[in-house]
Amino acid sequence: YDDQIAEMLHIKIWIDAGLQTCMERRHKRGKASRKQDVENSKLWFRDSIWSHYLRYKQKQLSNAVGALRVDGEVSKEEILSQCLPYCTKMVSARVQVVLRSRKEAASANSTNGANGRKICDRENGRSAPQKRPQEDNYESRGCSRRYR
Repeated sequence: YDDQIAEMLHIKIWIDAGLQTCMERRHKRGKASRKQDVENSKLWFRDSIWSHYLRYKQKQLSNAVGALRVDGEVSKEEILSQCLPYCTKMVSARVQVVLRSRKEAASANSTNGANGRKICDRENGRSAPQKRPQEDNYESRGCSRRYR
């Protein structure tokens, strides 16, 4: 439900299923829950897990604008058949953005001259060509590596 974390995600998928489906899947998946009787497991799931899901659902959805919405009531195979092409398309698009950015960075870096180097521009999250003195503390700006 944290918007800052949601902004870091390049692929967002919202799989929506009802209480009964989620409860059954959770019971089958969890080793500890399988040892409990089904009725106690249902009460715990409904009162703890599902109530929090309902509480934060709208916030999560508002952070997942543009997410692929999938019906979680269908089989795992159907969910996969819906998600895989979407993920492939999104990864491909992201790779193109990264490659374009690297190409632009290389081009800009070649025009900086012998003493120029690329540094991290924290305003827009991209590297930008700027000249800095050699004694500049690179790590203090939150950049993890130097670009030459």
